[in-house]
Amino acid sequence: MNRWVRCAGSLLAIAYSLLPTVDAADPPRQVAVLIDSKVGDANIVQGLSARLAAAKLLEGRDVRVVVMSNEQDLARIPALAKAAVASKPAVIYTTHEVWVEALKHATTTIPVVFSSVTEPVERGFVRSLARSGTNLVGVADRDREATMKRLELLREAFPHARRLMVLGAFDHLSKGDVLAIEQTSKRLKFTVIRADISTTPVAATLANADRQKPHAILPFGTLDVRPGERGVDTLFEYVNRRRIPVVFSSSRVAERGGLMSLQEDAKDQVRRSAEMVVKILNGSRPSEMAIDQADKFEFVINLKVAKQGGFAIPSSVLLRADRVIE
Repeated sequence: MNRWVRCAGSLLAIAYSLLPTVDAADPPRQVAVLIDSKVGDANIVQGLSARLAAAKLLEGRDVRVVVMSNEQDLARIPALAKAAVASKPAVIYTTHEVWVEALKHATTTIPVVFSSVTEPVERGFVRSLARSGTNLVGVADRDREATMKRLELLREAFPHARRLMVLGAFDHLSKGDVLAIEQTSKRLKFTVIRADISTTPVAATLANADRQKPHAILPFGTLDVRPGERGVDTLFEYVNRRRIPVVFSSSRVAERGGLMSLQEDAKDQVRRSAEMVVKILNGSRPSEMAIDQADKFEFVINLKVAKQGGFAIPSSVLLRADRVIE
């Protein structure tokens, strides 16, 4: 009897050894978030975290969100992109074209979701809007269209303006963007003063452009190309002194003291792109996903700034504002 018990015990031990090993709970999957400023882009991180929680992907249990920021030093982006890829995250979540360009060169396998990129097909990030065809997917903004609308608002609000300063880092624009600005400016009878901050500080660029006596200013993209530059504050000081109208691409700048702004709904873009992160974590492949497209705009007029600067905003423009700050 003891011999049979011993044999049965041996057989059970062998059977158990052949069963698949069950590991402890899988470690949380990493979501790398690449942004320009932990303060200025806090809403992006918050929006992503909220969407992950709503999908019952809990921080620490299911996912681990790791935030990396260049802190307004765009020169750091390539190195940060490589560091993010080296950490082997399940997905990388980021914002604009400069980040995506660096990530395109850093990985062709790790899924990358962007929240705001202009013309992703033209830039070679994806193969089509209907189907990404690459490891990159996200929300295509309509910034080129918005830029044209900002030009039209300047012309309508300030019909006597002729010389237009276009201020920004031209290195960050595609040829299509530059051509669109030139063609629209010509149609609206603006003479363009090119004020390129790609390699020149904002203050020096403004001083050089001022010699051509601009009547209006169209800034684009970030004005903080170099760390600690505070480009928007520098522009504020210049336009307040010279009393030149500006239409910005960010409602936050209008709230801070800018005259007017027109931009896509940033919260909606974060919501849509965060949804893509959830889908990828749940098994979707970015190459098979469609590119979403922004479809909401917000036009803001700071009437207080207009009165202080002596700018008379036509009623036809005021009536089109989604929000008026008084």
